Order: sequence, then structure tokens, then C-alpha cells
Amino acid sequence: MRAAPTPDHNVTQANIDKWTVELSNWGRWGKDDQKGTLNLIIPEKRKQAAGLVKEGFAVSLAHDALTEKAIDNPNPYEDTMGVAGPVAATDKISVSFHGFAHTHFDALGHHFFGW
Repeated sequence: MRAAPTPDHNVTQANIDKWTVELSNWGRWGKDDQKGTLNLIIPEKRKQAAGLVKEGFAVSLAHDALTEKAIDNPNPYEDTMGVAGPVAATDKISVSFHGFAHTHFDALGHHFFGW
């Protein structure tokens, strides 16, 4: 018996170029759309998803802020406390959302293509 061929998992630039056109949602919901793919989450889809629930526990997607400088985190999260006077304090919080270590909701929308 002959073994099945091993699939090729290498991705080429040609694959990426093809997927960028075939899988794009750009303009799918009209030029004034502000929700993008969230348009797919309609009431019926929410009801269907709720029907899949087997247990009632929450899963956090949070992780600790990365405060150490690293190769993939050149601008770590900073929370600096300062003194503004004899009875007051200040806080400075700095987060570089457009990097690799921190996240924000529209991160996939910031993937540059064709530059």
C-alpha cells in the first residue's frame, strides 16, 4: 500500500498575493461601512453560537503587560509614577500599540501589503 503524499505547507509570495485578492473583504459591505467582518455576526449567528455552549465559564484573553525591552518589544509598556507636589502624585502610562508585543482590536487591519 502506498502512503499518502506529505502536504506542502510552504507559503509562497504567489500564495499570499492570491489570498489577498480572493479573501479580501475590502468594500464587501459598501464604501461607508464601519463594521467590516463584524457584519457577519447577526442575531441568528449569536443564537447559534449560544446553542454551542456546554459549560458556563469565562476565558480571559488578557495577558500581563510586557514591561521588559526585547527584540520583539522595543517599546515596552511603561507605568511611571511621579510627584506633582507635596500632596499629589501623577501617573504616566505609555503603550506602543503598533508593535509586535502589545495588541489592539483592529490589529489585522494594520498588516501592510504592497508597500
